[in-house]
Amino acid sequence: MRSVAVGRKESRQPSCTAQKGFRAGPRRTRGTAGPFRGEERSALQVIYPVPEGATLHRARFRQIFQTSHALAQAGCEVDLLIGRNRTDLFGEVLPAYGLEQHPNLRIHTLPMLRREEGGFPGISWSGVFLLASLVKVRSLRRRGAVPFLFTRHLKPAAFFLRFRRTLRIPVVFEAHEIFHLTTDRKGRAEKIKREESRIYPRLDGIVSITRGLAERMREAFNLRVPMAVVPDGVDPASFRTPGGSRKDRRILYVGQLYPWKGAGTLIEAMAYVSSGELHLVGGSGERIQILREKAAALGVLDRVVFHGQVTPRDVRRYLAEASVAVLPLSQDLISAHFTSPLKLFEYMAAGVPIVASDLPSTREILSPGENALLVPPEDPRALAGGIGKLLAHPSFAESLAKKALEDVQEYTWAKRAENIIRFLRSLKETAP
Repeated sequence: MRSVAVGRKESRQPSCTAQKGFRAGPRRTRGTAGPFRGEERSALQVIYPVPEGATLHRARFRQIFQTSHALAQAGCEVDLLIGRNRTDLFGEVLPAYGLEQHPNLRIHTLPMLRREEGGFPGISWSGVFLLASLVKVRSLRRRGAVPFLFTRHLKPAAFFLRFRRTLRIPVVFEAHEIFHLTTDRKGRAEKIKREESRIYPRLDGIVSITRGLAERMREAFNLRVPMAVVPDGVDPASFRTPGGSRKDRRILYVGQLYPWKGAGTLIEAMAYVSSGELHLVGGSGERIQILREKAAALGVLDRVVFHGQVTPRDVRRYLAEASVAVLPLSQDLISAHFTSPLKLFEYMAAGVPIVASDLPSTREILSPGENALLVPPEDPRALAGGIGKLLAHPSFAESLAKKALEDVQEYTWAKRAENIIRFLRSLKETAP
């Protein structure tokens, strides 16, 4: 099993003790039998299992690595357990995120049997990774540190709940969705719901990326588990592109092209934008072809450019050149209530004027008319009107962008780590 320590270039060291945080739900009145007992206030150890191999173009891996790194910078001992695949994790993925060695963050690559590119076609079994993780976790427990098992995947959460007492390690889940409501495998929705119903009430804590998700989880599963709401983040310093110049009337979308992301609505909106060129950064294969055909049918293909998957450095370059950045989320449950989009924080950090769908999830971060222009979701004409307004009134657009850049300072990865640390310490301090 390979282990490597990583960190970030030119990083600062925030305090391990959080200055402020978000919290939802009651304080713990009952706990597990022993994970915290006998522990004095000391360094936190976060063990983070990820039962899949990293790929550069999946936003969740950027979120996982950035969160792990920020926790390490804040003084936590972080052990990231991740599936081993053909991706050059240390020569490709980490440099793309600007990470280098840091003594508090160790990455352990573990064997897995998962249906991925270059893997075993049609064969996937999480047991290989989970058993390897169990062996690794037993060897990682550090004397004098307060340990937490932290994961955003259901299977490791369920697996380690079985060993919580013997390992004396509490299990904290980072929620990004309610899986039985968002799965596209409708025949398995009930099975997933039963699994979630067994797991969530037994957890020691839940970190939710939005208030809407936390509220729906509490209602759907009648939860009394302590919960914290901690949105995703960004590194604003990495978006300060020297010498960057805005391209005239360039409209930008960054992200995947799944239907709920709303790229189709954005293509339709271009039929009502009198001038301007739309650049879509992200997506691949079938989704690009579907949207290309839609643009051709609407007669706007000559004003739509598909860039496909690009490096994080190229994303920053495209943002530096954009006149307007668009977040055209649909009214689907995941986009309306569950998402905390990395690209939204990147838009804000890059100082680009934003047009976004007016949804509960976006209003948790954006204030209409102050740091962004919000328009009704799934309405091409309204979206086009918002884009046109920012293109026609550059001083207004610039005022929105300036306020967004100020506001995003509250959503850095360092702030996110502080809020998670504060929550983890609260779990320890309120346990019996």
